[in-house]
Amino acid sequence: MFAGISLYRNRNEKFSRRIKYMIKDVFFHGIFLFVYLAVYVLWRHFYPSYYDGTTFFLKNPLMSLLALFKFSLGMTPMLPSLAMLLKKYITWNEFIHSLNLWNILAPIIAGTAFYRVFPKIKKTEKTAPSVVLCISGMIVPNVLISLTEKYTYWAKQNAYSYVPSFYSYFFMIMLAVTLFSTFKRGNVEKSVEKVFSVCVALVTLVCSLGNTAWNTYFNKNLDRYKAFEKAVSSKYFDVIPDGTVIYIPDYSGIHNDMKLTEYYADVYISADVTFENNYNNIDFSKPVVSMLYDENTKKITVERIN
Repeated sequence: MFAGISLYRNRNEKFSRRIKYMIKDVFFHGIFLFVYLAVYVLWRHFYPSYYDGTTFFLKNPLMSLLALFKFSLGMTPMLPSLAMLLKKYITWNEFIHSLNLWNILAPIIAGTAFYRVFPKIKKTEKTAPSVVLCISGMIVPNVLISLTEKYTYWAKQNAYSYVPSFYSYFFMIMLAVTLFSTFKRGNVEKSVEKVFSVCVALVTLVCSLGNTAWNTYFNKNLDRYKAFEKAVSSKYFDVIPDGTVIYIPDYSGIHNDMKLTEYYADVYISADVTFENNYNNIDFSKPVVSMLYDENTKKITVERIN
């Protein structure tokens, strides 16, 4: 990508000089990448990774395309907030009580800063290359994960963003500013700048409210995680027999994955156990233990029920 940018930037030069400038521009990037890959490969030779997100999955190109689309646009302003409302992760009462002064100050500061800085942005002579670069920056970070089995499965399970989506978000901002700057080719009235500034303030407001809501949700999950860790690490599970079914209602597991929850519990529980959050799937011919979470005390009570 850097090589392509360098070639385009020096497009008016002779081809041989363009190659020379390109090598000069990407030299340190290339050296750093080579050293990083060498260290990484050597490290993994002695310490193999058990991470299952590197297995390529090319059997369903449409699902890979959907994953690429979701993870590239997952951090688009308003989408996370909309997901929060549709999935009802927190109640309106919890949301209202989580609001703070920053939810109001952030949009005002962002809108005012944009109003002051936007007039100083230079005119965009050629919009198309900048737009292509921004869109490429949004998509490229998510190409590899969209071709893996793990993340195509996540996309199928209605996951819409991941860590690379965060990087794509910055290119969204660049794309918006690039498109806004095209209006500066003529004489832009102050009213247009005010409209853009209000848009920035509104987007910031939505993002601020969404972040507050998500923080509330994640803090609730963190309390559950802490209670779960404290429960499975207790002495109670040191003496349970193999085959025990652990019934844990109203709990979808760590990252909504009960298998991952079992892997985590294996660190503390030596017996062969199975976690189940659906009462109808419990095999009562085996020992059954319940783990009930109390949101008020933020503790899990462990009881033998069979």
